[in-house]
Order: sequence, then C-alpha cells, then structure tokens
Amino acid sequence: MKHPKLTCLLISLMAIVQYSCNTDDGNGTTVSDNELSLPSDKVLIGFGFRAEDNTELTEDVVGDIEQTTFSVASFVPFRADRSALTPTIEVSPNADYEPKGVQDFMNPVVYTVTAEDGSTQDYEVTVGFLPEPDTGLTDKNVLLFLSHEDAYYSEYIIMRRALEITGYTVDVRSANEQPAEVYTLSGNIVSTTLPSVGHDTFLSQFQESFGATWDPSYNELPNPPFVEVSGSILEVDDMLAYDALVVVGGTGAQDYRVDGTYAAQGTGDRMIPAEMVQATAEKLNALALDALSQGKPVIAQCHGASLAPFWRIPGTSGPGLEAMGYSILKEGHATGFPESETAEYLELLNVNYRGEETGDLAFGSSDRVTISSPHSSFGSNTGDYKIITTRDWYSQTVAHAARSLLNIIETHPNASELSSAVSVLILHGGPVNPEDCGVSNTTTNDVPCNFGTLPDDLPADYTHLQDLLEDSSPFDDFNFVIEEVNITDELPYNEDSVDEIRAFLGVYDVVIFYKHWATGVTTNLQNALLEYVDNGGNLLGIHHGLYDDNGKTILTDELFEIASAASTWSGSSLTDYNLVVTNLGHFISTYGITLQNAVESPINWTSTPSQSGNPSYSHYPNIPIYDEIYTNMEFKPSANFGREVNQIMPLFSHTVFGTPNPHTSGHIKYFDDNGDGVFGKLVFLQPGERQENYVAGGNYGQIIRNAVVWLGLKE
Repeated sequence: MKHPKLTCLLISLMAIVQYSCNTDDGNGTTVSDNELSLPSDKVLIGFGFRAEDNTELTEDVVGDIEQTTFSVASFVPFRADRSALTPTIEVSPNADYEPKGVQDFMNPVVYTVTAEDGSTQDYEVTVGFLPEPDTGLTDKNVLLFLSHEDAYYSEYIIMRRALEITGYTVDVRSANEQPAEVYTLSGNIVSTTLPSVGHDTFLSQFQESFGATWDPSYNELPNPPFVEVSGSILEVDDMLAYDALVVVGGTGAQDYRVDGTYAAQGTGDRMIPAEMVQATAEKLNALALDALSQGKPVIAQCHGASLAPFWRIPGTSGPGLEAMGYSILKEGHATGFPESETAEYLELLNVNYRGEETGDLAFGSSDRVTISSPHSSFGSNTGDYKIITTRDWYSQTVAHAARSLLNIIETHPNASELSSAVSVLILHGGPVNPEDCGVSNTTTNDVPCNFGTLPDDLPADYTHLQDLLEDSSPFDDFNFVIEEVNITDELPYNEDSVDEIRAFLGVYDVVIFYKHWATGVTTNLQNALLEYVDNGGNLLGIHHGLYDDNGKTILTDELFEIASAASTWSGSSLTDYNLVVTNLGHFISTYGITLQNAVESPINWTSTPSQSGNPSYSHYPNIPIYDEIYTNMEFKPSANFGREVNQIMPLFSHTVFGTPNPHTSGHIKYFDDNGDGVFGKLVFLQPGERQENYVAGGNYGQIIRNAVVWLGLKE
C-alpha cells in the first residue's frame, strides 16, 4: 500500500521549497529566488521506499535525512532482502542525482546530488533492519503444520511432545489463524497403538527415546476437538529460524498437495476458500525446498506423506503428473498411508514405493519410516537424506519418526563439515602375510586367514581400510587425511610413557584401532587411548580390533564394553546375513546408504534391540552383507544402555542364528571417564573381515566412512 507519511513528506517538502523560492522586493513585486539561488541548490529533500516498487516490503518506508551530516537512515523489516531495493528520491528543483534505479543496500550507498551550476553534495544512505519481531521462538525451533480440518491427533501430539521435551519450541501453524480440527479413529492415544506390542511398549519407547515419561493427560482427544495455532503458515517467510519442518497427517492434509486441483476446506464460519488452500499448498512447497536448501530435514506423516511427492522443483517439468514440475522425491523413496492410491501416485511421479502393500493396514510390508534425498535437478546436496515420510498413525511409528527426525537434526554434519578435512590415524599390525597367516602366528602376521589363503579368501587388513578412506565415494565429498602406525614395528612415540603416547594421539581427530592380536597392544597404549578419548578424542574399533586374546582388557572392558573373548571362543562363521538398522536417522546408519525394504523382526532375535537406539517395533530397514560373525561377541556386564554420556547407544543388529546376542553389530558411546564434562566419542562396528566390504560406494564402506566423519565432528 502507499504510505501516507511518505507521500505527505514529499508533498510537504516540495511545498516548503516552493515557498522559500518566492520573496517580495518591497515594492509589491514578487521576485523568484530561483533566478539567484537555484543554480547552486543541491539538497536531498526526500528519501524512502514505496511498497509498490519493492516486493520485499509490505508498507512504505520513510528515510530520516540529517542535513548537518549529509546522511540518511532507513529501516526495513527484519531479514528483508536489501540487495535490490528501488528508492523514491526527491532533490532540489532543477538538481539531479546519481545513482538511479535499483541499488544494493547491503552496504551504505552514496548518492551525489548535482545542482544546476554543477556543484555537488554527497549523501550517505544506510539501510538497516527494524528490531526482530517477538515470535516466541528460541534458538531451537521446529515449524509444524496442521491441516485446517481433519488433522490426526496422535501424529500431532506425540511428535510435538517429543520435540518439546528434547528442547525445541514447536511453532504450530495452519492455513489460517483459526484453531485446527483434530481427530482419531480410535478415540485416544492408548488405543492408537500397534496391536502386536501395545501401549506399554510405547510408554517405554517414549521414555528411552526422549528422556521423559509420557504424560497421560495428552491421551484423550481435546474436547472440543481443536488445537490452537500461533498463526497462518502463509505468514512464515522462510526456514531461517527453524531446524525442521513437520507436516502432520490426517485426511485433511491431502488437500494441500501441489496438484493443480484445490477445493475449499471446512464449513460455515470455518470455511477457507480454495485460493487459500492453494496458497498454503504452494507455501508448504516453498518452505520444504527452503529447508532442504539449508540442510534442514522435512517430515511428512501418513496421509500428510502424500504432500512430499507433490512438492515440485521449480524450472522442471515432465509428462502427466510431472507437468507441474518434478517431484522433489523423483527417483527417490517414500512411504505413505497404506492404500492402493499411495502406490499409484508415487509411480506416476517416478518415486519408488518402499514395499508392496499387503492390504493389512497394521502389518503391511512398507517401511514405517523412510528417509530419502532430493532429486538431482534440485541442484544442491544439502538436503540429502533429510526427507522423511511415514506410513501410519500408530503411537510407536510416530515416536520412531520423531526420533529419526531428531537423529538427523542432531547427528548430521552441516554442508561445510561434510567436506572438512578429518585427520585420521590407523593403529594396526601390518598387512596380511599369505605365506604365514595361520592362527598360530600372532607376531609376524596380525590378521589370521581363517577362511583360506587363496586371493579371494584372504581377510582385509589395514591397507584396505586406508584405501577405502582415501578413495572417492559417489555418495559423499569427505576429506580424510590418513596416517598409519604399525604398533609392532618402529614407533613414533616412547612406548614407556603414557603421556607421550597420548600427546602423539592427540593431534588426530580420529584414531582407528585395527589390531587383531594383542601383540604390541601394551597397557600404556591402552591407557593412552583411554585418556585420549576422555579428553575429547574419538576412537573407532572395527571387527578385528575387538577380538580379545587376553591383552586388550582396557579397550574391551572400559572403553567399548564389548568383545569376542578368546577365553569363550566358540568359532566364527562367514555368511550372508542382513545388517539391520536399529537407530534410523543417525548419520552413521543413514547417510549415503541404500537400504532394503524393511523386514519384520528377524526370527533369530530372542530379544528386541535396546530402546536407547531407535527401534521401530515392527519392520526394520537393513542392508545385505557377506562377512564374518564372531559367535561369542557379547557386551560386558558393565554395559549400560541409554542416550547419556558413558552409555551405549545401538546402531545395528544382525540376523545370524547361533549367537548369544544379535544386537552386537554396532554401537556408539560418549565417553567421560573422569567426569570433568569433557567427553570423546566411540564407535564399534562388528563386520570387517571381507575385502569387498571396504569399497567406497558400497553400503558397509559408506558406514565406515560415515563413522569417521561423525567421530571427527566437533561437539
């Protein structure tokens, strides 16, 4: 709109100048001062920005001109783009000014006013921001969208409470300012549960996943069934203030697909027109793309999951449903409400459906939660593995999805960290000697040839690990700087001094312990590794490293709290199996990894994975792998599971029979031995026998690379 102050200011100033230019000579004759004074007038008498000339503005802005300092101060709304503003300028009659037109006001701009006689005067114009409006947001915020009508209550309240308990302010928005209508088919949260496990499982899941007890006062649907919102999502300009975008499901969410067909929603005084529904759908599209371009995750739940495939990439188009633009998920993966329509529209949008629907709404084979990446035409990889879609409304699924979202927010590096150099030290015992690699040789050969000495049967050694880290992966731009030390050879430190060993280790971001036999693994070295991690260092143990032939007690008992002990050795097997993800969303278990369709809990599991990870309680994503399983791999009695410092947080389980604990395939741990508040990080990965699993671009090779990058992150 036109700002009356700016208009009146310019008119008034012009009137003042006109009045001052006419005087009486004392004889009743009016004499124009212009004949004498105008040629040298060079005054900037009006400066501002009209909203009609600047799309960044919703109202006119008037500049404050200080004639004594020849300066102008203007203020535009907080975070408005100042790089291309068109000012409205008024100068003395017959004077001129430069520059004209659109200017970049990110920095001060000097305007030169030139009088008719050629004399000049410079004015410096500064454009700042008005104070940031009080939105009630903090430094940790999530934007949550509810359909104006028919939003599903369990998907809303469990997601919201999970985020709030973990420290996030949840900004709840809808299409307009009216409360959003919510519903459930089952009546309350207690009944909205996976039939196979029940509400008690959800309660323990919530406690372990988010560190707080579920409040039963949230079980019942509000009466009347409405949820207050903080405003219309149309008022949200961008995702700068938020860490994630959440779209809650419910049948009403489907109205906000960007599909070219929009209808009014609601009835009576709650009716919103089709134009508002369309504008809201397009706003959600824009906010989702903005979030991904900033490296922030987006999640769409159940019926709301159908919005994500309809989010379009600008500047693209294709046949059929792609005429309005490629789906952000084109050639990626998604799940959604278990009905035939889900598979149909995903196929038409060239999105892969995770699993074939069986018709059983509770136990179809679709993934409960799927994580995918934007299509290559999006033009940025900042949103890779940050698009989450969910299948259903069950309490356990919503909690699993919320933990997956938090895992992405909390564990994924930002864009610069993904390519930052990580200094890595590999501690090993030398390459495999095929001529003498039997189990009896524990001194001149480190990794035993348990499955033969033919080239295809030889185990991996440190050279394969080094090659994996130094090679390029098609799924990342990681930058590793590798050094290695054979601890049975000449040493670059004094092995009799724990302090000197620790100082040597301390220059590296990550140390990888890759020594099979205990030869060379001295008590001093182990104590130095413990102190290195206790003082903020980061340690990765892979396969051979946690075989304990009675010489690695500090590593196995105090640091990793897991081992395959020689004293209880019961053999090993080289077999095909599935490495099952039990902490979905964590950077190590998610980034760059092609997961198979989820499978039901494997029949070899005599117990469920620790809830301190992120189990789904029904179906689990996984990768196939061919590798060695230590049949006696077991956690130490001291192992304490949870998400806090000095607790073990699982990453992977396996599907092999004949092992005492199938949940020993990988875990992480924050370690603070002396309790001074400074902690390091540990990662253990059980697979690692076969050479083919150390290939850049392979699933397990990517997991190892991810582990090194995550360990190298500065907490």
